[in-house]
Amino acid sequence: MSTDYYNSLYLNKTPTGFGGYTGVKVVNSGNFPITYTASISNTTFVTSPVAGDAVDGLLYDTLYVSKDSKYFDINTNSVDLFLNPAETGFFYLMHRPFSTFTAGNESTGIETAVLSIYSNSILGDSDEAITIDVTGQRVITFETPNNVGRFYGLKDYDADNGYNIKFNWLCIDGYSYITGFRLDLSNYSNFSSYQAYYLPVVRNNQIFLPNYGDYSGFFGESFSFQIGNLSLSSDYYSRIAAINEGGIGGFTYATGFWKTAPNYFDDATYSGLHPNPGENLNYTKQILELEYKTDYTTDFDLADFIVSANGSYDFSAYSGITVKFSPLTRDFGVLAATTNEFGAINLTPKQALRFNVGDGNVFAMQLEFENMKVLSAGGFGVQFNSDGSVSNAGDGGPIFNFDNLNYTDSTDTLRKFNYYIQKDVDSIFYAGLGGGAGLAITDTSDISDLELVPGREINLLDSLNLRTSDILSTAFVIEGDETPQGLAGFDGATLGRPAGGNFYPDVYLGFKPRNSNFSNNIYFRFTSEDITDSAGTATDSWASRDGIINSFSLSSTSNILVVREAYGKKFYELLSSGAENENKISSASVELPVSSRPSYTILVFALAKNDLNNNDKLNTYKAMLGNAGKIHSFVHVDGGSYFEDASSVYPVNFKEVNSNFYSTFCGSTLNYPTILDQIQYETSARRTATYTFVNYADLWRELNPDSTLYNQNTTSFNEGKYYSWGVGAPIGIYTSNIDSPVTISRRYSFKNFNICDLGNMTSPDVAVDFVLDEGGSSVDLKAFSLFFVQVHGTVNSRNVQELFLNQSNLREQSIELTNRYFLKNETFINGLKTSETEMAVNLDSLPVNGRADYYLHLNNSTTESTNKTRLFLFDYIYGEESTASKRDSVSKNIVEYLAYSLSPILLKSATDFKIAGVENSVNTSLGFPSPLSHPYLNLYSNSIT
Repeated sequence: MSTDYYNSLYLNKTPTGFGGYTGVKVVNSGNFPITYTASISNTTFVTSPVAGDAVDGLLYDTLYVSKDSKYFDINTNSVDLFLNPAETGFFYLMHRPFSTFTAGNESTGIETAVLSIYSNSILGDSDEAITIDVTGQRVITFETPNNVGRFYGLKDYDADNGYNIKFNWLCIDGYSYITGFRLDLSNYSNFSSYQAYYLPVVRNNQIFLPNYGDYSGFFGESFSFQIGNLSLSSDYYSRIAAINEGGIGGFTYATGFWKTAPNYFDDATYSGLHPNPGENLNYTKQILELEYKTDYTTDFDLADFIVSANGSYDFSAYSGITVKFSPLTRDFGVLAATTNEFGAINLTPKQALRFNVGDGNVFAMQLEFENMKVLSAGGFGVQFNSDGSVSNAGDGGPIFNFDNLNYTDSTDTLRKFNYYIQKDVDSIFYAGLGGGAGLAITDTSDISDLELVPGREINLLDSLNLRTSDILSTAFVIEGDETPQGLAGFDGATLGRPAGGNFYPDVYLGFKPRNSNFSNNIYFRFTSEDITDSAGTATDSWASRDGIINSFSLSSTSNILVVREAYGKKFYELLSSGAENENKISSASVELPVSSRPSYTILVFALAKNDLNNNDKLNTYKAMLGNAGKIHSFVHVDGGSYFEDASSVYPVNFKEVNSNFYSTFCGSTLNYPTILDQIQYETSARRTATYTFVNYADLWRELNPDSTLYNQNTTSFNEGKYYSWGVGAPIGIYTSNIDSPVTISRRYSFKNFNICDLGNMTSPDVAVDFVLDEGGSSVDLKAFSLFFVQVHGTVNSRNVQELFLNQSNLREQSIELTNRYFLKNETFINGLKTSETEMAVNLDSLPVNGRADYYLHLNNSTTESTNKTRLFLFDYIYGEESTASKRDSVSKNIVEYLAYSLSPILLKSATDFKIAGVENSVNTSLGFPSPLSHPYLNLYSNSIT
């Protein structure tokens, strides 16, 4: 065996009371396992002290050998190390100068010992012993300690300690010969005055360790110290320095965190280098963030939930609470009340809450709802008892039952507890229907003339038609000649008050904030979000802000786009030229790659009128839709001009009616060429024909399929080639002998008038006008309807026979081709599907490139020369995704964001809309009868005054 080693080792100077060490590396470079034995001699004191200088008259050994860098065995001066070939190991030389001097005899000196290392192979042979002279120097003078590092304070609040800061720090640099620390806490950044806390380190009592720390002092060891009951309104700065007999080290300045520190500390900020004066450690207003997931919960006690999460009724650490409600496993979660004495969500604490406040002296209780139905208890109808008595109907309950928790603190400052309800477009808030009046039916009554509606609970209501005026909770009996008796109950309210509550709290309604990062697969987005011009400014183009297409704009021949503003939001009005003419903005031909990927088109627009038609909201609404014209056309042109007359091949969802009526929203979502697949059928007359769908219905008909407006029934249309269309017919199939596709259409009931407008109300049934800034002046619009329209396009392979199954009007005898690709378009208006079409397409004939023209325009008829329907444009987006599910998700997220962004328009309020509170010492709780609500609000209730 061969050996290479230093024959002497010098250890660092080590103060008495501390320790130091160094390692001796041993490498087995042989071919067989070896046992190494290291032994050390007794310590020789080359200079003072002498035995008489020690307290007990003894000089102890101060140099030791060990296999561990932290401690040694005081009962042995020899250790073994077994190494296999090529393995490496260490012996450690420990230096622990004793400090048991008599007073006045403290001394420094050189201390030496001899380390001997022996090796023995498993073959029995051995090398000569290795001997190393070890020298250590004992000192009694300390160097100034190094800076402390990673000094930070964890800020917290609890009932026992109030506002408190737990300071934490670490010895991070070199040998740390430290006997204590000084921590300063000051209300001033220049530390002109401060409270100093002296924190000695705990001395060791283990015989194998030095008096302080281990053999590297306190290197790497962490410390902490908590200071409690601090002021919630004061500035605090802190610094710390290490202390020993050599003096005080440099200061390290504190950083602060709330309750927990980050996992990763960046050295420049937290490892002793944070600049003077450090971070202000004052109390920072905190939001307690909680989450509640459920599929079904009744009578939810919000007060108990937040108190349990906090651990007490003392919320002084917080200036607000956010509770996020969402389903646990289902698509929708439900919070429901079981009795009208409570709300579906109740906040009525058993004890008074203490809380901090934020801006405006407000504690913000924010409730966020994602895919939740919040349903209050429904009433019950009048009951006729067997003894002839009558029990009157029960009232419906409130959705929310909130206490007014405002209080005046010791400084005579009003601390307000406000509620903020934020929802997504799908979440529904529904107040229970009141019980119906009693109806006694006699034996002479003609029951066929009576409408009897039994008592209903809230869970029996249809989710699409949540509220209609004819849903009553009615009890009835058949008696001899009983006189009708019994009082009807009242419908529930948005907000209830707990027993003994004197005032409503301030409650605000808004939409959940959404991320505006749209997909990278958007082809264009025309938006009103970036309008900087003042209201009244006219322009002749609307440019795409985002998208794959560069330098793309919708242009007009005149300045017919004019900036308007309402409730802090700017948007465009597309002017009308009057009479039967139309103003329109359109694009030049734009090349888009032909794609069969699932796509979506989203258009957000509004229709409005200055005045109501004959003071009738319903007729006004019908007139607005009937005279809106063809607002949107998204069509493909495969060479030649765009098609817009009855003799052309129509894009899906587009057809002229009586030469002057168009669908309000029309066109395929896909950038698709006019390569339409012909599918031949034989009719009973043995005449081969090609069937195609022609959809001419206006938006009014899509919303109300039972309307008699433009009721064609099954009469002849277009030379006898019109088939299978009746009042409310779910499927329409059309034919033509020209080269046309097969298209199937399905319509869905949308009998809901809640899409008129939302009213800020002075009373529950009186709507406030929509105030529009036209530039230099404003106008109050009596009717204003905002529409979020989505069309989703998907190409799928379909069996043709399935599409025509049970369609007796066709009477087909044979089908030539049974499998084809179909382009499926689904139209959603304000979140509800209104139509669905499937058009046969020939994927094999797709051109390499195609062009598409886009049109947004408004057409007003002569009958509206004095009170025109006005069109406002907000957003127009087209994009595609790799799968239908991702497309649906992206489209939903976009609409969610747009609803949040346009919430001031939806709510007619520049901020969250106040739905309850105290105004001029009068309780106010606003109700939202369905004719006054946008469907994305999904809030149905009456008010309680």
